[in-house]
Amino acid sequence: MKPSEFDIRVWSESACGNGDCKCNGFTYGKQALATLQTIDNDNAEIELWSGYIDPNGKHVYANDILLVKEKDEEYLGIIRYENNTWGFDFGNYTDELGFVVHFCGEHFEVIGNIHENPELLESIKEAGVANEKRL
Repeated sequence: MKPSEFDIRVWSESACGNGDCKCNGFTYGKQALATLQTIDNDNAEIELWSGYIDPNGKHVYANDILLVKEKDEEYLGIIRYENNTWGFDFGNYTDELGFVVHFCGEHFEVIGNIHENPELLESIKEAGVANEKRL
């Protein structure tokens, strides 16, 4: 990734302080960098862009939840960036993100994130064992 392509988003419940704002706690790019200077950083999360874009044009960031389709199977997972590695967390099994995206081609989409869609986290945990057995 070139520096000009580098992108982050910052999630914080107090990201913009505007009660009428529709940002849902997220700021992106240069605004995200500025936000880090004005909020309580202990409650903020910096989420890197993975370099991937789903078929609907959404950038795939750390902590996004993806729906991946492979043949007749569907999997939910969380995008993780840990130890300088991008991963796809199926629940109790993690695979390298590039492999998952390459293997599934255009059959993946961002359907939420861990901040706004906690109900999907439970689905991932429940499906984790079943996903591991299928892989």
